[in-house]
Amino acid sequence: MPNHWLQDNFHPFIIYALIGSFLAYILVLFVIKKLQIENPRTRSQLMLLPLVIPAFTSMARVFEVAPRCFLLNINSGSQSLDSMLQGLCTASNAMAILVTPLFFLAFAFAFIRVAMGFTTSHRLIRKFGFATLATQSRIIESAQNLAYKGKIEIPQIVVTPYLFGQAFTFGYRKPVIVLSQGLIDNLDDEELEAVLAHELAHIIRKDAILNWIAVFLRDLMFFAPVTYWVYNYFADENEKASDDITLQLTDKPLAFAAALIKVWKLSPKSLWSRLMWNNFSPNPGLVKKAGTLQIRVERVMNQVDHLRQPSVGWVAGGIVTSVTGVLFLVC
Repeated sequence: MPNHWLQDNFHPFIIYALIGSFLAYILVLFVIKKLQIENPRTRSQLMLLPLVIPAFTSMARVFEVAPRCFLLNINSGSQSLDSMLQGLCTASNAMAILVTPLFFLAFAFAFIRVAMGFTTSHRLIRKFGFATLATQSRIIESAQNLAYKGKIEIPQIVVTPYLFGQAFTFGYRKPVIVLSQGLIDNLDDEELEAVLAHELAHIIRKDAILNWIAVFLRDLMFFAPVTYWVYNYFADENEKASDDITLQLTDKPLAFAAALIKVWKLSPKSLWSRLMWNNFSPNPGLVKKAGTLQIRVERVMNQVDHLRQPSVGWVAGGIVTSVTGVLFLVC
């Protein structure tokens, strides 16, 4: 691969991922704390920025929207500053040469992950088919009532015969909810209604596509540790935002809290099962991490009212503009 291609395209991306994602992450946390933003929907939207900005800036560089290495073509008058910038680009170019093979492997893995998630989900449809009112009246009737309250079309539902607890949603234009028989058998009517409401909340929020985008960008920037912190924060806030919608649809916090606990107890515990479902399924579980279970249950029982979303579009625009400007100037 020609060295000039690395220097012109890939080594800026490494800088953008390492510096840009970290800088955007710090700015987002500062804004959340300074403005006292407690709405999880707003938090999750802002936390997408550290993942999106490096990719956005890199594409702008590739298509020559911005000049290349602007400061390196200017004599700043400060030998130490010029040396620092030159050293930064030299180091990033060297790192690009080392990371490039791993980057393309990561790109292939990210693509395979998305493809396998898509095929796995649709294989469930082909294998088990859609639930009907005749076969699963308890589920279908509850989903109909909840969809009416949420003002969305009734999604298709697939029931798998697995004995462990499983509930997730996939699809964007025609979303599908997947529930396991083990989950259905162990939840009472109100708890099952809460689980269905939570999955409908993901559909209302368009979480399936946003989650795949976030996972894909995280995998591409595997060499930037901060992207894993960002994704975990993003995923946790998404779940809280869906919890809030669940309470809006059902107004049964006790049943939902009990459902969260039961789903966690019923979730797959083997390393292989958790590895496969967590990596190749698009929103694999209602409760993914033990550490967040207590926090979510406490929020649900306290019925925290963070449903009003403040207008933070100008804040997001300011973060994008400031971080992108810094990255363009650095390299």
